[in-house]
Amino acid sequence: METVLLVIQVLVSSALIGIILIQRSDSDGFGLGSGSGMNIFSSRGQANFLTRTTAILATIFIVNSLALSILASRSGTPTLLRTIESQESQRAPAVPLAIDEKTSPAMPAPAAESKSEAPAAVKKESPAQAPAVPVAE
Repeated sequence: METVLLVIQVLVSSALIGIILIQRSDSDGFGLGSGSGMNIFSSRGQANFLTRTTAILATIFIVNSLALSILASRSGTPTLLRTIESQESQRAPAVPLAIDEKTSPAMPAPAAESKSEAPAAVKKESPAQAPAVPVAE
């Protein structure tokens, strides 16, 4: 269905370009050679025919464009915007979101400071008991 609408779109747009280029501007001729306006081959009859044809082709072009956009929104293929959003969500941030007051991004924290804290699972020794062994987490 989508391929048929695309072919129609190309044909209608080509015909629309051709019909617009065939039309004469208002400044051409200034009404010279005017005759009976009832004949389709007269200047007035030809202008009316080309104007109506342009309006019909433009309407078909707009309706076909809307149909193509509705088909594209309902299809399962990802759009360019959705592809960019999924790539952005998968990418890791290049800059840290929160900066620690003690360290800056240029100077990493020393290893001794981060290991100096005592584990929470260590119990205090009492004089009557043997020392407790810390549990590895």
